[in-house]
Amino acid sequence: MQKVRKLGALLLALVLALLTAAPAGMAAQNAGFAPEPAAFGEDGAVLRLASDSEEEEDEEEEDEDEEDNEEEDEDNDGEICVVSFETNCDAEFDDQEIPMGGKIRNPVNPNRGRGWTFAGWYEDEDFDGSPWNFTRDTVEDDDEFTLYAKWLCAVKFNSNGGSNVPSKNVPEDEKVRKPSNPTKKGWVFAGWYDGKNFKNAWNFSKDTVDEPMTLYARWAQVSAKKGKIAVGRTLTLKGKSNAAVKSVKWSVNKKKLAALKPKGKGNVNCVIAGKGKGTVKVTAKITFKYGKTTQKVTKTIKIT
Repeated sequence: MQKVRKLGALLLALVLALLTAAPAGMAAQNAGFAPEPAAFGEDGAVLRLASDSEEEEDEEEEDEDEEDNEEEDEDNDGEICVVSFETNCDAEFDDQEIPMGGKIRNPVNPNRGRGWTFAGWYEDEDFDGSPWNFTRDTVEDDDEFTLYAKWLCAVKFNSNGGSNVPSKNVPEDEKVRKPSNPTKKGWVFAGWYDGKNFKNAWNFSKDTVDEPMTLYARWAQVSAKKGKIAVGRTLTLKGKSNAAVKSVKWSVNKKKLAALKPKGKGNVNCVIAGKGKGTVKVTAKITFKYGKTTQKVTKTIKIT
């Protein structure tokens, strides 16, 4: 009889333990956790059940992890810089997405055609400062970033039979530095022009280069079959140029030794007559057909 009573008490304690643990276990399952099993002593008494405080700590840890992930997502916002390339020609390049602090990948050099030389990528559209160094420079702080292509125009100098004048590479829309004047035996250099017809004189202090170009040298001279005449003899002089000549104005430094008689349309020619022995200098002031420019040319004549 006593054994039966003990067995009944044990069963009763077990039922009570199961009834007490059931709500806590259900709550843990709803939160995504398995309930901690109950522990019993020798007499059937419940020693330990999963506590509410432990479940709350687990929920707090889960919330903190979610918050950390959200903060990381926010920190990643804006860390990518979109780099674009303005080629200043028909060539096009794809944008690059570069992490902040990263280096831009150096694209192939654009090609603008004959007479153009690529001179590097610049951060400033006016090309101030140094070109972008792809092995050293990094992108910082900007969500969008543009590199601008700088170009040089080839300027050639056609001396038209004169001494050689080296070509120059000039930044687009800038002025070309005036070279030293070429020389040509028997001729006087009369300026640089932007066309073979010599209509437009190039102004080095004002004109700018916006495309590859060639400048042409204009020349002038006073031609004669020989450089001396005898007293009482005549010699025909002519004002000449590789450009169209409109008119010539003649003068001589020693009128007692020589007389001048201009002739022909625009007085392009002039007859000199020897009056006395000596050396004279005849000057021809040549006015060209195009523009308002003139050129003085002097010829030395010996009278014997």
